Amino acid sequence: MRRAAFPLALLALAASGCGAAITGDQAKRRDFLQNPAVKKLSDQQLARLCPSLYPSDYLARPKHYRYTRDSKRFVPNAQQRSAASSAGCTAQGTLPKK
Repeated sequence: MRRAAFPLALLALAASGCGAAITGDQAKRRDFLQNPAVKKLSDQQLARLCPSLYPSDYLARPKHYRYTRDSKRFVPNAQQRSAASSAGCTAQGTLPKK
Protein backbone atom coordinates (compact mmCIF):
# COMPACT_ATOMS: atom_id res chain seq x y z
CA MET A 1 0.00 0.00 0.00
CA ARG A 2 2.81 2.38 0.87
CA ARG A 3 4.70 1.78 -2.39
CA ALA A 4 1.62 2.53 -4.46
CA ALA A 5 1.20 5.91 -2.76
CA PHE A 6 4.78 7.00 -3.53
CA PRO A 7 4.40 7.05 -7.36
CA LEU A 8 1.09 8.85 -6.97
CA ALA A 9 2.79 11.50 -4.85
CA LEU A 10 5.46 11.96 -7.52
CA LEU A 11 2.80 12.27 -10.20
CA ALA A 12 0.96 14.89 -8.14
CA LEU A 13 4.20 16.79 -7.57
CA ALA A 14 5.06 16.76 -11.27
CA ALA A 15 1.58 17.93 -12.18
CA SER A 16 1.80 20.83 -9.73
CA GLY A 17 4.50 22.53 -11.83
CA CYS A 18 7.53 21.65 -9.77
CA GLY A 19 10.50 21.42 -12.08
CA ALA A 20 8.81 23.38 -14.83
CA ALA A 21 10.70 25.71 -17.15
CA ILE A 22 11.97 28.89 -15.54
CA THR A 23 10.48 32.27 -16.32
CA GLY A 24 12.31 35.15 -17.99
CA ASP A 25 12.84 36.97 -14.68
CA GLN A 26 14.26 33.84 -13.09
CA ALA A 27 16.61 33.35 -16.06
CA LYS A 28 17.87 36.93 -15.71
CA ARG A 29 18.50 36.43 -11.98
CA ARG A 30 20.28 33.11 -12.63
CA ASP A 31 22.51 34.63 -15.32
CA PHE A 32 23.35 37.52 -13.01
CA LEU A 33 24.32 35.24 -10.12
CA GLN A 34 26.37 32.93 -12.38
CA ASN A 35 28.32 35.82 -13.86
CA PRO A 36 32.04 35.33 -12.96
CA ALA A 37 32.35 38.95 -11.82
CA VAL A 38 29.45 38.47 -9.40
CA LYS A 39 30.53 35.00 -8.22
CA LYS A 40 33.76 36.41 -6.79
CA LEU A 41 31.91 38.90 -4.56
CA SER A 42 31.54 38.14 -0.87
CA ASP A 43 28.10 38.02 0.73
CA GLN A 44 28.53 41.50 2.17
CA GLN A 45 29.47 42.91 -1.22
CA LEU A 46 26.58 41.13 -2.92
CA ALA A 47 24.21 42.42 -0.22
CA ARG A 48 25.31 45.97 -1.04
CA LEU A 49 24.93 45.35 -4.78
CA CYS A 50 21.60 43.51 -4.62
CA PRO A 51 19.88 44.06 -1.24
CA SER A 52 16.73 42.21 -2.33
CA LEU A 53 18.63 38.90 -2.10
CA TYR A 54 19.26 39.32 1.64
CA PRO A 55 17.27 40.15 4.77
CA SER A 56 16.91 43.89 5.31
CA ASP A 57 18.97 43.76 8.51
CA TYR A 58 21.83 41.63 7.07
CA LEU A 59 24.46 44.38 6.90
CA ALA A 60 23.52 45.81 10.30
CA ARG A 61 23.76 42.53 12.29
CA PRO A 62 27.04 40.73 11.58
CA LYS A 63 26.97 38.68 14.80
CA HIS A 64 23.45 37.42 14.13
CA TYR A 65 24.33 36.31 10.59
CA ARG A 66 27.79 35.07 11.66
CA TYR A 67 30.23 37.06 9.57
CA THR A 68 32.99 39.53 10.28
CA ARG A 69 32.46 42.98 8.93
CA ASP A 70 34.72 44.08 6.05
CA SER A 71 37.19 46.81 6.90
CA LYS A 72 36.47 48.66 3.63
CA ARG A 73 33.01 49.43 2.36
CA PHE A 74 32.29 47.98 -1.08
CA VAL A 75 31.10 50.44 -3.73
CA PRO A 76 29.79 48.74 -6.89
CA ASN A 77 30.82 50.20 -10.23
CA ALA A 78 28.38 51.30 -12.94
CA GLN A 79 28.58 48.00 -14.83
CA GLN A 80 27.76 45.98 -11.72
CA ARG A 81 24.85 48.28 -10.83
CA SER A 82 23.36 48.06 -14.33
CA ALA A 83 23.68 44.25 -14.36
CA ALA A 84 21.99 44.07 -10.95
CA SER A 85 19.13 46.34 -11.97
CA SER A 86 18.53 44.40 -15.19
CA ALA A 87 18.40 41.20 -13.12
CA GLY A 88 15.61 42.67 -11.00
CA CYS A 89 17.58 43.62 -7.89
CA THR A 90 15.93 46.28 -5.80
CA ALA A 91 17.00 48.35 -2.82
CA GLN A 92 14.33 46.72 -0.67
CA GLY A 93 15.65 43.81 1.41
CA THR A 94 13.51 40.85 2.33
CA LEU A 95 11.84 40.65 5.74
CA PRO A 96 14.15 39.02 8.30
CA LYS A 97 13.08 35.86 10.08
CA LYS A 98 12.49 36.22 13.79
